Amino acid sequence: MLFAFDDVSIEATRGLKLEMVVAEKHPNNPVIPRGKAGDPDSSRASMPAVLYENGRWRMWYPAQPIGSTWYHSRVGYAESEDGITWRKPELGLHEYRGSLRNNLVKSTRGISTVSVIVDNDAPPDRRYVLAGEDMSWWKTWSLTAPCTTRVDTSPDGLHWKPLRDKPGLLSQMNETYVIYKFQGQYHIGGHQVSPLVRLPLQTYPNGRVHMLGPRTAVVWRSPRLDRWPLENTKAFFKPMRSSSPFRKGWNGEQVHMGVAAINAYRNVCLGVYGQWHHPPIEDED
Repeated sequence: MLFAFDDVSIEATRGLKLEMVVAEKHPNNPVIPRGKAGDPDSSRASMPAVLYENGRWRMWYPAQPIGSTWYHSRVGYAESEDGITWRKPELGLHEYRGSLRNNLVKSTRGISTVSVIVDNDAPPDRRYVLAGEDMSWWKTWSLTAPCTTRVDTSPDGLHWKPLRDKPGLLSQMNETYVIYKFQGQYHIGGHQVSPLVRLPLQTYPNGRVHMLGPRTAVVWRSPRLDRWPLENTKAFFKPMRSSSPFRKGWNGEQVHMGVAAINAYRNVCLGVYGQWHHPPIEDED
């Protein structure tokens, strides 16, 4: 993987020009369509985690059937040789509607986002690590809201066990979308909103706090999966990412679901993040 700023990896650069290009959406999208009526992913197959391993692409994604809520989300699985044509194998691991003929991995339901890594330094039974939101723990936006972050481990990527069966792995409410390991430490990232995060342009003129904005990238870091510090790091903030609510509403770009890391280099961790464009909200007063 080469980037426009990389002037080291290419041995000969005389006459060479590197520049950004616009990505093209493949005509076969969506490559993972929703299932038919009665399938565990008939309503939702989205926000996947993808790894390349032993000559094949592996995908994990939140699967949700028609008529259900986030509380009933499960983890679906797919495989591909080229990253474009995917199949949903019948794993026979998780019973759904009285049948094992589905592509659901063995895991506890409730996961609505997934991020998966392979940790070669971990014991064999915890080689695969999955982090996401367990929406069965969801309560409300408040300082007392439990953290919905859940971490599962697996020996093969198909049989998963949560590190704990209740909230509390992280200190506060955090919409989690990514886990990565960089320079020997685990990182869990996502976004938080007020009142857990206080930032510029975040209060109305009368002093009230707007409860749902702006979404701000945060990261926790720990050498251990099962123990995390109370403090997190505000990954980055730019005023342009959250407009003033009493000027135009929360219609500026916000950081949605944190920063997904790309460990292409040993000494540099790159990241991409989701952008949330909220519709304008008029001042209540």
